[in-house]
Amino acid sequence: MILAIELQFDEWQHADCNGGIIRCIREATDEKIVVVATKKHIEAIENAENISLEGKCLIEIPGMSEADDSFFYQQYMGIISGVFRYFSVKNDDKIIFLSSPRNVMKVAYEIIPACIKTIFIQHANLNQLMKDERHYGEYAYKNLIERNATKDNVSFVTFSPNYSIVAEYIEAKFVRKFVFLHIPVNKPKNDIYSETSKYIGVYGQCVNSNFRRILKRMLSNGIGNMDRFLVLLKSGIGCNLDSMDYSYKFPYGLHIIQKPDGISYEEHKVFMKEMKWILLPYDKDMHVISASGIFADAVKYNIPIIALESPYIKHYKKFNIGIVENNIDILINKMELDQDKGNYEIYKQNLLNLREKMTNENIETLCRLLKG
Repeated sequence: MILAIELQFDEWQHADCNGGIIRCIREATDEKIVVVATKKHIEAIENAENISLEGKCLIEIPGMSEADDSFFYQQYMGIISGVFRYFSVKNDDKIIFLSSPRNVMKVAYEIIPACIKTIFIQHANLNQLMKDERHYGEYAYKNLIERNATKDNVSFVTFSPNYSIVAEYIEAKFVRKFVFLHIPVNKPKNDIYSETSKYIGVYGQCVNSNFRRILKRMLSNGIGNMDRFLVLLKSGIGCNLDSMDYSYKFPYGLHIIQKPDGISYEEHKVFMKEMKWILLPYDKDMHVISASGIFADAVKYNIPIIALESPYIKHYKKFNIGIVENNIDILINKMELDQDKGNYEIYKQNLLNLREKMTNENIETLCRLLKG
């Protein structure tokens, strides 16, 4: 039996990724899979991936929005202990934590026997290694990884092809515990392609200072057709303005959709249908050891990218799935040159090939990981 446990998120964005992981696990093994999560999250997985989860264990985590670390620790301790008792977990069972926040790592180290194969899936959690966490003491993320890694049957799954960089932050001997998966991207339930798609979509962490620079350069170069951009702001797939000046005023003509309360999965698909391109103007220090959910959207929905060559994007540049440059001016020039060329259809076909390749490689990797 495989217990796939999600204790951190119930938003549909994470459900989309988790559904992809579960699909790959199904292809990789004949073992029974039981998903342990909130009712809302399980419904989101089934809706996003159009799959029926035969094994389900519904849990409740009250007061999540106001909770502090000690609350989560006690909740996770109770839930994980209860799940182990309920399913009478045996030595040949396997535990997969679909997210691995700090308190999950703490509880797992304390209560999961070393003989049980345990897999921690890392989303953006590894970014904690790059921060000063001395105030956490023994519970700094570095220490939690190293303590769990001392168990022979523990592995860490990362969606970053640059995961070897963790050797700069943890003991080198533990790097072998890390396994790379492409961020899961399955074919959508329905083809959303529309011949009327015309916008360059910009959202999430891509609404950043580099995007502002691109707009400024385009205006200074006399490229004034701002109406080509569809900008989604706020939570959900919304805006992260941490690297921008909050007083910044977007140029006139941009198509801006502002959703203060976030967007639904169905709304997300509608916006994807409007996008001919997705802009990924990441800095070189973004997604160094984490993946990009927006890049996953591009692959899933077969939308070519316009991107700066960040560490994560650089890994996929060789598949020729869009316009990728390491200089904003060159990127803008190519945007103008390539918009009406035949390269677009080549990019789309290459995205289809990449989606299949990513899924097949994930299945092969999980097959080895679960058998090993």
